[in-house]
Amino acid sequence: MDRMKLISNVSIIVVNRQGKQLRKNGVMSNQIKGFVQNTKNRNRFSYLSQIGGSKVIPLKIETLLEGKVVERNRVEYKKGWNPEDIIHTICAFANDYANVNGGYIVIGVEAEEGIPILPPCGVEKEMVDSIQQEIFQYCNQIEPRYIPIIEVEHYPDEETHLIYLKCSPGDAGPYRAPKDVYSKKGEKRSDKSLYYWIRPSSLTTIAKQGEIAELFEKFNAIPYDDRV
Repeated sequence: MDRMKLISNVSIIVVNRQGKQLRKNGVMSNQIKGFVQNTKNRNRFSYLSQIGGSKVIPLKIETLLEGKVVERNRVEYKKGWNPEDIIHTICAFANDYANVNGGYIVIGVEAEEGIPILPPCGVEKEMVDSIQQEIFQYCNQIEPRYIPIIEVEHYPDEETHLIYLKCSPGDAGPYRAPKDVYSKKGEKRSDKSLYYWIRPSSLTTIAKQGEIAELFEKFNAIPYDDRV
């Protein structure tokens, strides 16, 4: 129960295996409270398994933005909400090709050559909820299904809103996502083919054949009992 007390104070979305949203923005429903208290079968509930973040090292946003603790290839800063780039990076962190224990994405921070420009520009307050919902929805296109932990942080003051995604390495991969996660205006056709995304350096890219083989070898080596 200590673990549930910890996560109940942050702003995240919680879902069950069927993808039904049970909690958002730190408000835990009676349904989820009763379920957590009464079930001992961890495989029936995915608050930290299908949702990434159970293995990633928790870091305060201040520590992350200082850039002194985490390697650059494990952090992605985005000035605004760009569904395609962000979903691809989430997928890459889930695959954890370089075995760096996943990574972090911060929306509302502009970067230059991987270095955050401070103070952050932030996300408009009116957009915070809708962006969280869209992240949740677009992550449904990742196969197998994977959703990062989603938190809303305020830095350096209460008026600056940042969306902080914590992406642990997944257990059920390899993971793949479409090249075009949404249809762009003016484009007659979109590429909905699924690709395996990796992050061998500080850039997210489509895995090549040999790299895909390495991903399958890596995930096949994960013991069954560790697959939640």
